Amino acid sequence: MPKCNVWTNMTTPLQSSPRRSTGLSSVGTGSPSLTEYGGDALTEIKQEAAVLDLLNSTFKDWNEVDLSSLPKVPLPVPPRNLSKRYQELMKVILPSDQVTEYQSKIGQLNWLTNTIHKIMPAQRLKARRNASPNALDMKHVDHIIRHVAYLQRTNNHGMIIGGGDNVELVATVDTSYAPSDVHSNDLKSITGATIHLSEKTGSMVSLCKRHDYTTDSSMAAEGVGCHLLVKRLLPLRVFLGELGFEQTNPTIIYMDNEPYLKAITGDRGASHKSKHIMIKLHIVREAYEAGQIDFKHMLTANIPSDGLTKLLPRQEYNHKSAMIDGSSPMIMEGKFLK
Repeated sequence: MPKCNVWTNMTTPLQSSPRRSTGLSSVGTGSPSLTEYGGDALTEIKQEAAVLDLLNSTFKDWNEVDLSSLPKVPLPVPPRNLSKRYQELMKVILPSDQVTEYQSKIGQLNWLTNTIHKIMPAQRLKARRNASPNALDMKHVDHIIRHVAYLQRTNNHGMIIGGGDNVELVATVDTSYAPSDVHSNDLKSITGATIHLSEKTGSMVSLCKRHDYTTDSSMAAEGVGCHLLVKRLLPLRVFLGELGFEQTNPTIIYMDNEPYLKAITGDRGASHKSKHIMIKLHIVREAYEAGQIDFKHMLTANIPSDGLTKLLPRQEYNHKSAMIDGSSPMIMEGKFLK
């Protein structure tokens, strides 16, 4: 589970929990649950606080970061621009000292993705260039830093993890099938996933992961992605039960791939293309048949996890990132496919 600067006191009802400001904020003032449920969480918070201090010292004062080159409402990275100038920057390989600087910035930004989930795709994209970054990569990383500074100055780096609803997990998952990448031609798909305490709160656990191997159909890619979500979701259901928030109903998973949904729920849709992911398919189906999870179809336009699979245009990014951080409730128009 991603570490968070401010942890909700899980020993009290969530409706008493206010909006929690996370990401670049200071560490919260103690919570009974940190000591009652083990010292590891407290250690992790202290470690992250130290990293944030290091981040501030590396990037100087966030209030001194120059934002003059950013648009009024910036995206985490600028749109891909293959102008002649940018093509020239791609040819400039950074010297060793700047490569070290680049890797340091990427590593420290990685800590911030634990609580500012919406910058995950941008950070992950640039992390792939860690071994041999070029001048354009450095330009993009500096843009991400300026974007985070913008979020901090506009107080838009928080996450809503409390509210008036009961604790009933909701999850979404989406996979970008074989995305094109100017730096790679491996065509490995990318999965984004979110897990919310309710449909009106932000994502307490988010995932942005490139698959370890290439799949030969969008259905197979969605299956691999769903398995990545489910293996995180099932232990979380047990954990919440131990804290007194028993998950008596199946956790609803929203996704947009109808053939995969029908394959899991027993309707038609399975084919030979899914045989090479049969083990993953079996694990997910077992959880479904045991009543631990259930599925609903949702339009891609309303799936927040789609915003964790790729870089989106400004309007889509704003819409989906608001559901990820909880500043806007999820649009629950999904339907069961049985």
